[in-house]
Amino acid sequence: MGFGDAIQSFYKNFNDLSGRSSRSEYWWAYLFVNLLLIPVFAVVVLLSIVVPFLGGLIFVAYIVIHALPFCTLLVRRLHDTGRSGWIALLNLVPFGGIAVLVFTLQESDAGQNQYGPNPSAPRDYPPMTVQAATGGFCSSCGNELRGNSGFCGNCGASTSRQ
Repeated sequence: MGFGDAIQSFYKNFNDLSGRSSRSEYWWAYLFVNLLLIPVFAVVVLLSIVVPFLGGLIFVAYIVIHALPFCTLLVRRLHDTGRSGWIALLNLVPFGGIAVLVFTLQESDAGQNQYGPNPSAPRDYPPMTVQAATGGFCSSCGNELRGNSGFCGNCGASTSRQ
């Protein structure tokens, strides 16, 4: 998953505790939240000089706005490694955050686990014959076929009967 997709997923799934999140999705979102903190912190410092209460209020608002989405992302990331989301509570125990960090760095469980399919795995499409593919879907990539060109517009595979 790329940077833009990870940010979009981060905000779109802000309240979703089910499913799994890939390692790239987690770390791209982590980078974004921390990079966004730099200009927010600069504004907070400047405002704190003029109006101390307003600077603190903006900082608290930033934390509140990003805390829930990041907690749910952490739970989905733990699900991706086959662990319960309750393990995130280790962050509240001294040195427990180190274990959580190690879990977020681990690779995804291969295939499907109890929390859902692997978000990093290529999608499996049901096997199709060339005849079935000409009925609407490519046998190579599973993309919907449009028109009668004889080739898939997505992967270029031939869809004509041989």
